[in-house]
Amino acid sequence: MNALTLILAAVTLTADTSNPVNSFFRKDEKATVTYSVKGLEPGAKAKLTAQIFDELEKQVVELPAREVTADAKGEWTGSAALPTARYGFYRLKAQCGEARLPKVGSRRPDCITFAVVYDPDKRKQYPVEETFY
Repeated sequence: MNALTLILAAVTLTADTSNPVNSFFRKDEKATVTYSVKGLEPGAKAKLTAQIFDELEKQVVELPAREVTADAKGEWTGSAALPTARYGFYRLKAQCGEARLPKVGSRRPDCITFAVVYDPDKRKQYPVEETFY
C-alpha cells in the first residue's frame, strides 16, 4: 500500500445544519445537524460524538454518542436535533473515530457553527430619520 492509497482510504466526516445558507435559527425553531461519514469499510462500526459550546467556549450540550454502521459503500448519514431554546452563537464539535470536521470557509477546523437569533419579523422597525449608521 502506498501513500496515495492511504490518503484515499482516509475516513472523512462532514456536517451541516438544516439551514446551510447561514445557520441562523429563531428561538425554539426546529434545527438539525446532518452528518456524513465516508471512507469506512463496508459494515464497519464507528462511534460518533458531538459537543456544543457557546461563544465563551463553555460546553453547553453533550449530544448522545451514537454508533454508526457503514453501508455497502462505506458511508453513513444521520442527523440530530440542535438546541435552539437560548439566543446565542454556538460551535458544534464532532468526531467519528479519528475523523474530525474539516475547515470550511471561515470556520475553524473541527467544528461547524450556528446561531439562535431574535425573530426578524418581531423586530421594531424604526423610521429612516431615526436610524443612523
